[in-house]
Amino acid sequence: MVLLAGVRRMGNPTQWCHRELTIAEMLSDSIVIAVMAADGVDRNELEATLRGFAQRLGTDRSPLAS
Repeated sequence: MVLLAGVRRMGNPTQWCHRELTIAEMLSDSIVIAVMAADGVDRNELEATLRGFAQRLGTDRSPLAS
């Protein structure tokens, strides 16, 4: 059922099944949230780290990247 909700939210699966998740999508995933909580990972710190890496690699496509 969770997968179906994701399909409805993201549209046609043939359009997204081969693309990488955005940082926001990854950090919003319930399994990722659970693992971060179990490991004591701060979402904001991880997001800042990942965005920093993406910016240095020139792959940050978020609206906050500009």
